This record gives sequence, structure tokens and C-alpha cells, in this order.
Amino acid sequence: MQNSLENNSQAVNLWDYDVILEKIGYGKTQWILLIISGLLTITSVAAQQSMSIIVIASQCEFKSTQAEKGLIMASCVAGLFFSTYIWGYISDDVGRRKVLLCGVFASNILQFVLMFVTNIWMFNLINLLVGISIGGVSAALYAYLSEFNTPKHRAVAINYSTMFVSVTAIYVPVTAWMVLSANWSISIGDFVFRPWRLIMLISLLPGLIGGLILLRFPESPKLLLSQNKINEAIQAVAWICKFNRGKPIQDLLNCDDFMLKSEVNSEENSMDNIPRCILSKIARATVPLFHKPHGFYFIISNLAVFGMFFSSNGMQFWFPEIVNRSSEAFNDSSTVCEILSEYDTKAENSTLVHILILLIKLWELHFLNYILSY
Repeated sequence: MQNSLENNSQAVNLWDYDVILEKIGYGKTQWILLIISGLLTITSVAAQQSMSIIVIASQCEFKSTQAEKGLIMASCVAGLFFSTYIWGYISDDVGRRKVLLCGVFASNILQFVLMFVTNIWMFNLINLLVGISIGGVSAALYAYLSEFNTPKHRAVAINYSTMFVSVTAIYVPVTAWMVLSANWSISIGDFVFRPWRLIMLISLLPGLIGGLILLRFPESPKLLLSQNKINEAIQAVAWICKFNRGKPIQDLLNCDDFMLKSEVNSEENSMDNIPRCILSKIARATVPLFHKPHGFYFIISNLAVFGMFFSSNGMQFWFPEIVNRSSEAFNDSSTVCEILSEYDTKAENSTLVHILILLIKLWELHFLNYILSY
């Protein structure tokens, strides 16, 4: 009889994480974390989009050819492309918060160094490293944000966080217009600091602010529970309750002691004990995505995302270059494609122009289909 009472007492004090998060309620933790997410999003997207403006502003200083301009714009995106998936797995292993902090501060340091680079190939190399660092932010951000929200609020929080991508599309050109409108330079020996270099500092500031605020936050309790770190998860939940409600978690639950349910899958946990290199672990985790019932939806989702970014962000990268070329084409008529075709006869590297013309035509076709759908 006494054993059954003890078991019932233990069962009462054993809480599911989502239930206890619902009991704590939505508060300052979630609101501030949403702002942090927005700031990190602005920095990660601005680091890519600002290159399309920097490549025009820096062409006289770097004496860059058309091919070199393409490499400047592609280097950051290439680093992001090759690193994000690996960073996503590392964040599952070592923690979302660690990956976010390492990614944002590393990218900030590299962007600051990039402001003073005078060699175009060194510029591309560091810009590639910036992209690799930003990959950590992109990989861990939404998972970290969602795991501090209840299932009811997770999708909404992520939707509002992605809204900051559109904010960045305004932030980058507005700040660039303000900076590049001024005609000044600072000479330090042989080095000349011109306005276009300041754009990189403006791009990294939101991430720096967001990273400093993030230092106060704990690791995701949901991730800690999946790693069977129960005590650390309890401390994180206690921090959320104290920050949101201003009182200890024990007062909220009306008990002196409580436990959280572990989210460890015993079968997966036993397989993770088998020594493997990180690439084999990533491969093992990826293969199920191509099996039924996930394979078809996984491929369709990737195609949809590819088309969306190709027709929006991909085109956006080239808009400043297209405007720059159209200003050099002294004619009164013409569509963008005709201007680019005329420029093609004068360009050093006609391959890039053909690619731009193809992008314009695809975008026009995409826009036409969008209008006809209504």
C-alpha cells in the first residue's frame, strides 16, 4: 500500500515538457526570443544580399571583371549551401544555443575583418567563411525558437520569424542608400576606407545585438531532454518560469520537487552508441527522407523552395548589377533583356550576360504565371 502511494506521488510530479510550458504560459522568454530570431535573421540574410550592392560599389577599387563579380556574390551563398545541413546535425548533437552563438559571433568577426581586405581573392575566401558561419545560424535558429514555444504557438512563432527576411529586403537597400549617398574616404597609410566597406558593419550589427542578448538564454530544454540531460532541462525550465512569471517553478506547480519526462528513444539511443564518423551519422539520418512516405514530399518541397528562391532571392542578387548596366546603355527604348543583349557585345565575359538574360526571362515567365493564376 505504501509503495503504491509513493508511485502515485512520483507520477504526479512527473511532467511532460509541453504541458509544463503551457502551464508557465507565453511571456517575455518567447517575445524576446522572437526578437533575437529576427535580429539573427537580418544579419544572416543581409550578409548575402549586401554583396549585390558591394560588388558594384567596390568594382573600381578591386578592378573586378564580370566573372569576379559573380564569384563575390556566390562565395557567401556557397558557404551557406555546403555547411547548413552539417550544422543542422551538429546542433542536434552539441546544442542549438552553442551553434547559434558560435555561428553569429564567428560571422561577425569575419565580416569585420572583411571590411579591411584589399585583395579580391582573400575577400572571396573570407566571404566563403562568412557563409559557412552563417550556415550555423540558419540551421539552428528555427529549431531553437520553436522548442521554447508550445505546439500551439510553434508554427506562428516561426512564421513571424521568417517575416524578418522581408524586413531585411528593406533594411539592406535603405542603409546602403544612406551610406553610399555620402562621398567620403578615410586614408590609413596605403589603405583607404570608403563608404561601401561600412555596409558590412551595418549588416553585422543586428546579429551582434541578438547574440549578446542570447547569452542570457539557456539551452533548449526539449533538446536537453532528448539527450537525457534531465537536471539541465529542469534548470532551463526553472529559468523560463522565473523570467516569465517572476516566481520559482515549484510555486507554480505547488510542489517542492518535480521531474521531466525524458524524450530519448531507447532504440535510437542504443544505435548512437555505435562509433561512427559525423558524415556516416548524417547519411544514416538522411536516408529515411527518401523512403516512403517521406520521399515524394521531400523532393517536392525541395523543388518548391528552389523555385521560390530562384525567382525571388536569386533575381534580387542581380538587380543592382542590372540597374548599373542599364544606366550604361544610352538608349531610350528597351526592355531589360534588350539592354543586356546590347551590353553583351561590349562585355568581357558574355557567359554571365547570357545567364542574366535567362534569369530575367524566367522571372518574367514566373510573374506572368503568377498573374494568370488569378
